[in-house]
Amino acid sequence: RGKRRDAATLAQLTSDPHSPNVERASTVRNMDDWYTAFGAKPGEKLYLAPKDRVKIW
Repeated sequence: RGKRRDAATLAQLTSDPHSPNVERASTVRNMDDWYTAFGAKPGEKLYLAPKDRVKIW
């Protein structure tokens, strides 16, 4: 399920509103409140440094 040809990936990126899995941002990793609620710390699998978190608004 996770293997795709480059052409198929490009077609999906340009025509489908849903990005391929590899291109999606992990939502919780980018929410500051999630770190407060669950106490994720540097070195843990889901931790993402504040400077690397996606900010949309």
